[in-house]
Amino acid sequence: MHDGTMASFPTHVERVSFVVAVVSGIVGAVAGGSGWPITAVVAGCLAAAAPIAGRYASQRLARKAELEADAEIAVAYAKADAALAELQATRDKLRPRQISQDQAEAFVRVLAGAEPFEIVVACNHHEAEPYALHQQVTALFEHCGYKVGYYGGMTNSTVGIEVNGDTSPQKTLVMAALTAAGLSFVEYPRYKDEGMFGGICVWIGVHPGLSM
Repeated sequence: MHDGTMASFPTHVERVSFVVAVVSGIVGAVAGGSGWPITAVVAGCLAAAAPIAGRYASQRLARKAELEADAEIAVAYAKADAALAELQATRDKLRPRQISQDQAEAFVRVLAGAEPFEIVVACNHHEAEPYALHQQVTALFEHCGYKVGYYGGMTNSTVGIEVNGDTSPQKTLVMAALTAAGLSFVEYPRYKDEGMFGGICVWIGVHPGLSM
């Protein structure tokens, strides 16, 4: 993790360069006064070059620290974007089920022209979300002239939507209407000695996103 240590390096390098320049200048002066021309020249060059080298090194280290900080910021942004995407996915998953106008129209188009029949639409009336969807599905069937029986004593063991009933043209029609409306469901056969209802029954279970 970037803790500011690297950021202090440029200042440290500049201080070292300053010390080197001062020492080199002193050495050059002493060497010149003592008749050591080569030493004096070398020390003078070192004194002149030290600040430049120090500044260059300082800039390189500062740039490195900046790049490291940029990389950490990029990682933080990526993590934030991932968290937001996950949050949005969770919200979408848990959004209450509702039938839109387009879905309703697609549902009605499939049933239009067919001979209406009796059907049962069941839910747990103590659960607000399944009950609201139940009301929408019931209203669509009734709009198409179907006689809808209501049962609100379901448990929460049913998840999503189930279509129960013996294989028949009526059951196929109901499943086609649900499919056209984009409503996912699971088909189950209803055996004669098992069900409380005859004919076709649509079970509106708990929200799939809330199931364990």
